[in-house]
Amino acid sequence: MGNTAGTAFVDRIEEQLVKKNLKRTAFAKTVGVTNQAFTDWRRRGTVPAADTALRIADALNIRRIKNRIARIF
Repeated sequence: MGNTAGTAFVDRIEEQLVKKNLKRTAFAKTVGVTNQAFTDWRRRGTVPAADTALRIADALNIRRIKNRIARIF
C-alpha cells in the first residue's frame, strides 16, 4: 500500500497522540469516532468527513488544520 491521503492523515494523528501521550481508543471516543475508523481510513486510503476532521483538529489543538477546513466552508 502506498502513501495515500488516509495513511498520511492517520500517521499525523498518531504522531500527535504520541507527543501528547494520548491513547488512540480514548481519543477516538473523545472525538466521536470508533477506534476502527482510524484503521478504515488507513486501509481504504480515505480521510474523515470535514466535521470529523475539525473535531480531531480541535481535540489536538491543531490550528493549521482548523484554518484550512474553515476556508473550505
